[in-house]
Amino acid sequence: MPLSPVTDAGARANLGIRLPFAQGDKAWDYYIEYVKPTYWDHGLTPNSFVFVRRTANVPGIGNTAAILGSIQVPTSQGTSAQFLEPTGNVRFEVQWLGSTDRILKVMAKKL
Repeated sequence: MPLSPVTDAGARANLGIRLPFAQGDKAWDYYIEYVKPTYWDHGLTPNSFVFVRRTANVPGIGNTAAILGSIQVPTSQGTSAQFLEPTGNVRFEVQWLGSTDRILKVMAKKL
C-alpha cells in the first residue's frame, strides 16, 4: 500500500491506512501513519517514522488510541525496515516507493 505523510496531500498516496485484522474471536483495526518531523518536532528527532496504532478500551476512559510501535523509515533506497506488533499477529515492513521521500510502500503480513 502506498503511504505518504499527512502533511503531503499532493503525493498521490494514502495519507493513512486502516487495516482490519481478524483471527478467531479477535478482531480490531490497525491504523498506519507516516510521520515526518516538521517545525517543533524536528528538534526531537530528524528521523521519519511509520506509527502502528490500534484502539484499545481503557477502563474509565473508553476507546483510545494505543501506539503499538514505530518503524524508523529507511534512509536509502533499496533497504527496508520491519516491525512485529506486540501480539505477534502481523509483521509490517516499509521501504521507499520511487526515488523521492514522499511515498513509502507499506506491507503487512498476517502471521
